[in-house]
Amino acid sequence: MKEVSGNYVLNGIKTTISNASYASLYTVFARFDSDENGMSCFLVPRSAVGVSVGMPYKKMGQRAADTAEVSFNQVFI
Repeated sequence: MKEVSGNYVLNGIKTTISNASYASLYTVFARFDSDENGMSCFLVPRSAVGVSVGMPYKKMGQRAADTAEVSFNQVFI
């Protein structure tokens, strides 16, 4: 994550996210590119440009619990 003109740009992937296919809002903890020790938390709407959700994982057990991957590609927050 990096700061751009008072906003932030988020890039990355969150894997094994419970209910990712159904959520309309994601809680994302991210580190700034320039700060190795600090971390911030953001609420990112699924409708934001650059947010994509993968297909639910095909699991052997716990099939009723939806789990998928969420990708963030140049998401401005």
